[in-house]
Amino acid sequence: MQGCIVGIEILKVLDLMASSINPKDFDAGWNFAVYTAKGFVNSFLFSLDHEKFNHALFDIAVATRHEGDFNRLREEAGS
Repeated sequence: MQGCIVGIEILKVLDLMASSINPKDFDAGWNFAVYTAKGFVNSFLFSLDHEKFNHALFDIAVATRHEGDFNRLREEAGS
């Protein structure tokens, strides 16, 4: 349970960073967020946690213009 809470908070911080980075760094920001997110994938106990996690990752996708990659990632994960 604590793992997913930590993961969500880390993604929130990454979203703040993504909102302020130079557009040339969007790919690096997105790739780091995905790498980080994959470390927390098995930490969900409740569906609400999974929903919050996906929302936090989606916010980063929007900030870094990687919405399509986010959708592909969700399809791969089956969520």
